[in-house]
Amino acid sequence: MQAAQRKPAHADTPEALAGMLAYGSMAALSAYGLRLGRSKVPPNDTEDHRLRLAAVTLGTVMASCSGYLMYILATKFPGETCPWCLVSALLSFTIAGLSASGMGKRELQEAAGPELGLAATTLLLLSVGLGSPGSVEAQGDMVLSFKEPATTSESSPQAVHLAKMRFLSCCFAPFQQEPAITSESSPQAVQLAKMRCLSCCCAPFQQEPAITIESSPQAVQLAKKRFLSCCCAPFQQEPAITSESSPQAVQQAKKRFLSCCCAPFQQEPAITSESSPQAVQQAKMRFLSCCCAPFQQEPAITSESSPQAVQLARKLAAAGAKMYGAFWCSHCYDQKDDFGAQAMADFPYVECFPEGWQKGVQMAPACQAAGLEGFPTWVIGNQRLMGEQTFEQLEEALGKAVADVAAVGAP
Repeated sequence: MQAAQRKPAHADTPEALAGMLAYGSMAALSAYGLRLGRSKVPPNDTEDHRLRLAAVTLGTVMASCSGYLMYILATKFPGETCPWCLVSALLSFTIAGLSASGMGKRELQEAAGPELGLAATTLLLLSVGLGSPGSVEAQGDMVLSFKEPATTSESSPQAVHLAKMRFLSCCFAPFQQEPAITSESSPQAVQLAKMRCLSCCCAPFQQEPAITIESSPQAVQLAKKRFLSCCCAPFQQEPAITSESSPQAVQQAKKRFLSCCCAPFQQEPAITSESSPQAVQQAKMRFLSCCCAPFQQEPAITSESSPQAVQLARKLAAAGAKMYGAFWCSHCYDQKDDFGAQAMADFPYVECFPEGWQKGVQMAPACQAAGLEGFPTWVIGNQRLMGEQTFEQLEEALGKAVADVAAVGAP
């Protein structure tokens, strides 16, 4: 029994110390072989030659093992990083390189074949012993031991309590007895337990337990509303509303009254609020796009023309001026509305979409030839004016055009 319980001699040796001694011994052996290789000693079967050969052999074995293990890390554990594994592989390949650099050219040629065979044998033995790294399923011989790390973080009271509860639920169940509850109950838990006890235990006695907790103002208000909705309904009368209405509620009630009560009379209540310039412009645009599109024509100009507008329209027409526009353009409509209905008889307007507009329709040839960039566009002589123009601006442009014509006709 004593022999069976006796630990091995190396059981208390730290693994890190053993690894350090192994790598240190190989590094010292490789360094010594490197120093001998540089000491100009001729290659022969002396003790030095054997020492260098042994260093190369062990370095080859270590490098083969490290390469195989790194291949397993890359293929079986993709995305994982092992700093110590990388350091170990670096040391192994460094030791193998040092060992090989300590040999002469002839020694390397002689040892190349055996060392390659040794490396292949090492990889074969590792593959048989640990399993093929490329296999999809893990082999039965390959065992990755698990050692749980020590837990150093401090447990919170909730975690301790949860662990106790899980321990009790798992370990005491076979004994068919419930463990004692030793934790202190909160006031909310006590109240909940009382309510559950009353609802489950008092039901057979057909009487409702007394409610002893104090009601909040919100609960009182809710109870009143539910009482009115449930108890007053049979009497077909609505209880009086005593709460004060906010201005928003009054406004919303007015809007709902108008939409629900005025509809049967087929008349819309008057709009008394003042419209902003943006709202007026948007209303015009919507009117033109929605109301004028089906008729494919611009609404009629109904404003009355002033004597100045009638006279200016005749002057523009006589000078060969043109205003290019479109029936759906609100700015074009506003420009003609400034002149008025009487001036339209002489107004030099060119409609660029006389057949209406839809996707794919081109402008009239005259508009295309004018090279327009927007509506409306005035062309007076050699001048091109974009957008709506005042009477003063048009008079000034007309005067320049007449002057240019006179200057060209002068001898």
